[in-house]
Amino acid sequence: MHINLHSHEPKSMQRFQQIIDGEAAIQEVHMVSGEADYLLKIIASNLEQLADFISHTLLASEVISHVKSFVVLKKLKQISQLPTRPL
Repeated sequence: MHINLHSHEPKSMQRFQQIIDGEAAIQEVHMVSGEADYLLKIIASNLEQLADFISHTLLASEVISHVKSFVVLKKLKQISQLPTRPL
């Protein structure tokens, strides 16, 4: 999920941190460059649960301005070990 904040003021960033810290469904959060401010990995049981989470948790927040979600259809590769030779 891509997340954009209304503002990058310290107060807004602190509020966003509180939101992500308080939600077990949010598994990973990465600050990124490009069109989004953050990339989130969220676990939901179904699309209805995801839609409720987006509308009642994320968009209900005063600090989040935009949410763009992506649904994983199939996992093609996932590793957690670091490569022995970086690129």
